[in-house]
Amino acid sequence: MVASAYGETLVKPLANGYGDDVDEFVDGIGIEIIPLDRPLAKRVAELRGEHPALQLPDAAVVAAAQLRGARLLTFDERLQSVAQS
Repeated sequence: MVASAYGETLVKPLANGYGDDVDEFVDGIGIEIIPLDRPLAKRVAELRGEHPALQLPDAAVVAAAQLRGARLLTFDERLQSVAQS
């Protein structure tokens, strides 16, 4: 999970005192938090150039999956299509 998505995931749990529960869940199922480094940022920019309607957070998630050779888990068919391109 790209770090920016992880941060978004924590907003409400932290506000409600459940941040540690989220961390336990993430750690328990083996999710890796991926930093937004230069290669990832470059792929994000490439994706946004190829798909102008793609928003930065979505592009970051797709780019992270692509660079890791991982399958993107989403119910968003548009994102799934971009990830497989």
